[in-house]
Amino acid sequence: MPLDATKSNVYKWMLIDKNNLKITPLEFLSMTSIDLTEERFFRQGYLSFDSDQAIYIRESSSIQNILRRKEINGLPESIVGFIQKKLL
Repeated sequence: MPLDATKSNVYKWMLIDKNNLKITPLEFLSMTSIDLTEERFFRQGYLSFDSDQAIYIRESSSIQNILRRKEINGLPESIVGFIQKKLL
């Protein structure tokens, strides 16, 4: 990948429904860092996260989805395999 590649070409973000493994690719717009909190803005919504948890708000609603950080070995194998297939 070129050194001057945009962040949207370097990082890929996706929303995965863990019930049916439906993937929604997220279109990256911008990012900020405030103290220990990271923020990502996507056409489909907003994500704010730190080392422990995250809040995702869909563009189409004001409902806050509270997300907990999990180590990769804490995820079900079906989800890990699914993500690996999509990214490789």
